[in-house]
Amino acid sequence: MTRSAREFLDRWVSEHIASLSHDMDDTEARGSARMCVADAEQHGISYAALEDAAAGDLVAFMAGKIRRAVRKEEK
Repeated sequence: MTRSAREFLDRWVSEHIASLSHDMDDTEARGSARMCVADAEQHGISYAALEDAAAGDLVAFMAGKIRRAVRKEEK
């Protein structure tokens, strides 16, 4: 894993997930992953590097972040 990919992923999640999260479903996680990949590519970070930074599954990573954001909003 490259540090830049992990830093990008963490920053992207903090900037986008809370503002996007309303309900938890796979569609939202897949959409978030696609948007993140598109943004990362503009910064020279590959899909493979993001997958590695997300422990091998970017969609599952996004789903977990979305679930946490939704639970946080419900409190």
